[in-house]
Amino acid sequence: MVCLALCTAADSAAARELRVAFEIPVISTADYNKPYVAIWLERPQQSETLLLWHLKNAKDDKWLPDIRRWWRKQGRYGLPVDAVTGATRGPGRYRESFDVDIEGSATLLIEVVREDGGRTLIKQPMDFSGNEQVYVLPPDNEIGETTITLGER
Repeated sequence: MVCLALCTAADSAAARELRVAFEIPVISTADYNKPYVAIWLERPQQSETLLLWHLKNAKDDKWLPDIRRWWRKQGRYGLPVDAVTGATRGPGRYRESFDVDIEGSATLLIEVVREDGGRTLIKQPMDFSGNEQVYVLPPDNEIGETTITLGER
């Protein structure tokens, strides 16, 4: 079970805080489009979207399937609740925080895709039963340096 920010302390006594800090880099091109960003957790028989940045009108958002891995695992089965979705954003540093109530291991994925641009997929295996963990991942085409921190709430 993944518990989003709407959970109460009573509902998530064992919840951990998952923080993701990343950068959308400045890309110099005449026809720059803000990227779509999806952050989700995958386990063997389950996946859960934590964050999705896409066009505001999801009904007419024909570009969602371009977030290929997320679309195959989660998106084609229905969009997540409004609490985890938001509009696309331009270049800058972003920090997102999620309360997760999960035991064992899972893989955190971050997929960043731009129309007429590139695609980046980050996969970070994590052990949710261990101590605090910090991962610093190098930049790629569509995303700058990424820091993932799993800690206590």
